[in-house]
Amino acid sequence: MVHACCQHLGCDPGSAVVVGDSPADLQMARAAGAAAAIGVLTGLNDKQRLESLADIVLPSAAELIQHLAAT
Repeated sequence: MVHACCQHLGCDPGSAVVVGDSPADLQMARAAGAAAAIGVLTGLNDKQRLESLADIVLPSAAELIQHLAAT
C-alpha cells in the first residue's frame, strides 16, 4: 500500500512517513522502506506492542503535527 500511495503521489517510499495504530501498519512501513514509522495509540494496541516497530509512538494523530513541527 505504501508503494501504491507513493506512486500515486509521485514520491519515493524512502521519503514517506507512515502513521498507523497496528503492528501490521508499522511492519508495512518498514517493508516499504519508509523514512519513518509512527505509531499512534488510537487503536486496540498498547504502547509496548507498537514501540518495537515504530520510530516513535504518540497518544494520537492529533500530536503528530506538533511532533513534526518540533523536529
